Amino acid sequence: GAEERLDADAMEALATAAAAASLRAGGTCVFDQNRAAPGHEEGALAAVARGVRRCGLRAALSYGASDVGGADRGAAGLKESAAFAEGQRDDRVVRGLIGLDGLAECGAATLDAAADLGMRFGLHATVAEDDQDLVSTFSSSSKRPMQLLHEIGALSGLTLIAHGSTIDRTEADILAAAGAYQAITARAAMWWGSSLPPVEMLASRGVEVVLGTDGLGPDVAGEALAATMLIRYLSHDPAAAPVLVGRDLWPNAARLASRVFGARLGVLEPGAAAAIAVMDWRPPQPLPQVRQPGRQREC
Repeated sequence: GAEERLDADAMEALATAAAAASLRAGGTCVFDQNRAAPGHEEGALAAVARGVRRCGLRAALSYGASDVGGADRGAAGLKESAAFAEGQRDDRVVRGLIGLDGLAECGAATLDAAADLGMRFGLHATVAEDDQDLVSTFSSSSKRPMQLLHEIGALSGLTLIAHGSTIDRTEADILAAAGAYQAITARAAMWWGSSLPPVEMLASRGVEVVLGTDGLGPDVAGEALAATMLIRYLSHDPAAAPVLVGRDLWPNAARLASRVFGARLGVLEPGAAAAIAVMDWRPPQPLPQVRQPGRQREC
């Protein structure tokens, strides 16, 4: 795929464009997992960080470690995430997390190392984007994905699980007890024909659910609309989840960012961390000219 051809220069350019698009869409903080061509893991996250800094975007970055191509690639991905996260510990704009790209293609050594490092720096894990992770973990250990992650000590209040299409009630309780966050990607689920996690069930059992984009676009408000539409479509109820998105999914993202950065984010109040607001308001009709003080009105 295209990721297999990415070097540092390409990643920096793409990150700059993506950061600018996120700002224009109203986003001021992103959680982004990256991958590069074999042999280009080292320095990949520094390149992405240069791109987001150029636009002023706040970001938590990780490298998606996987054993695809060999266990040495998984180790290289974790090494890159850990080195970057260590160097960004006190940075107010860019932080680093440990990244994990699925369970099915990761061996025990990579999973254990990701869990250990994730407890130290935080973990951004792509899990159960489809059925492959469930099939893999259940066939190898008779455990579901979240049960496996819990067993190896990978779940905490600094864990972000992306996708999670196969989550059941038992796994939801595990996530809630750990204080972990679950990102849903409604438009990606529709685009790729995969399943949306049971959002209402997750929220009702205390899981902190947030909105994600899976890289399809930077418009989180569009994701909120898509999530509401999909929930109502799947439940065959036009009145389903009337307050779920606004009450839970939308504010949860700010709470996650606040925890990762150790600062109050997502609110306009004294003492909160500053963010950038990009406004490009186009009035629906021409506005009247403002009269200048002391000038006579023309007849």
